[in-house]
Amino acid sequence: AGKGKKDEKSAQTSKEAAGSSAVEAAPADPLDTYDGPPVTALDIRVGRITKVWEHPEADKLYCEEIDVGEDEPRQIASGLRPYMNAEDMEGRLVL
Repeated sequence: AGKGKKDEKSAQTSKEAAGSSAVEAAPADPLDTYDGPPVTALDIRVGRITKVWEHPEADKLYCEEIDVGEDEPRQIASGLRPYMNAEDMEGRLVL
């Protein structure tokens, strides 16, 4: 019986502590102080990996051809070799 009152008292103390911290100044919103380019300036495209091969000079890189709807597929290198198999990457959609 005494234990229940003790729990209620500690819960009330916790609520009071949480309430007092809520009254203090909240941290500034990062969006209010952002000076970078607008998000609408980003050109984010979805592409499909059409071909994957191991980079000839690096142990941790794959080379990939990615079709993003342009005339030619883009060729990129990625550090995914320690984490994924080439067969698992082909045909996947990427940003």
